[in-house]
Amino acid sequence: MTGGWYPRRRGILEHLERGTISLLDSAVHDFLCLVADYKTGVAWASAEKIRALCPEGISLKAVQRSLNRLELLGWLKRFRTRGRRGNYPIVLGRYFVRDASLTWKSVSLEKTTDWRNVQFDVVTDPSFTTDTRRTERGTDVGTDVGTDVGTDVGSEESPLKEVRSSKKIEQDGRQKKKGEETPPSPQLKKIIANWQETIALLPQSDGEPLFDGETFHAFKADCLANGIDWKQVEPAWQEVIRPFQKKE
Repeated sequence: MTGGWYPRRRGILEHLERGTISLLDSAVHDFLCLVADYKTGVAWASAEKIRALCPEGISLKAVQRSLNRLELLGWLKRFRTRGRRGNYPIVLGRYFVRDASLTWKSVSLEKTTDWRNVQFDVVTDPSFTTDTRRTERGTDVGTDVGTDVGTDVGSEESPLKEVRSSKKIEQDGRQKKKGEETPPSPQLKKIIANWQETIALLPQSDGEPLFDGETFHAFKADCLANGIDWKQVEPAWQEVIRPFQKKE
């Protein structure tokens, strides 16, 4: 399917500004969302397939590292079969779909253990349930999911678009400049150090430890079990893997 579009959060800009992801990571994620099944959030792809669409300056290893990074961040989960080449199913986390009752849902990677049986969480974001009609730029936005105006995400007439005011973006920018992000507590620093030691002991490939999305989910569970605020988990994970990341 080449028609239609899918909803994409502007919050991804914050990840780019913080250096959590690169523009290549964003492009890879965007491509996977575009080719995914709009009913399930499952894309069939591979590093080789993505590399074939990239400019000459983008290497296969760069694409492979990008997929690894996105999985480590919990943005996707790959279901590869050992020894088999070619495309494989990739489940995209927080991919938005709408069921027969017109209820918006997002893909849950933590609950999904089989790509043939994708699990979802109900979306509670106000931009999915509030009829804001138009943004300041004059573009149409999502209407209330109970009204009979839209179709499934990914179809040509899907009504939803992300709404985030310029005022909110400016406020976020000022907060970053003031350095208002909560510094890691001594307990979180200890968790980060412990996980860095654990990852350093893992087998390596091309000079990088072999860890995947399951490692991130284990780290997240460890943080939450120790009372760490969930908002600090992703920045903390970036600190964990920073020493093991190669510069593109």
